[in-house]
Amino acid sequence: MKTEFWILDTNTLLSALFNENSTPGIALKKARKNGTLLVSAETASEYFIVFSRNKFEKYVSLETRIAFIENIISNALYVEPVW
Repeated sequence: MKTEFWILDTNTLLSALFNENSTPGIALKKARKNGTLLVSAETASEYFIVFSRNKFEKYVSLETRIAFIENIISNALYVEPVW
């Protein structure tokens, strides 16, 4: 059973997508291999908003960005933050 839990911010995920061998890319691989990613509804919403920005089109197509973030979210454990 995986006992490590990870929360990755939007910039880390973008960097991991743009370069899987970067420090964020390696962190994402480690998180997925050794633990479970956590995501809340608010975090998922932020992912989609940021990943949909046109300024990233010159690096990766919108279709690829959305598929990447959908994969992250579908393999994450949903949590509700307690304030």
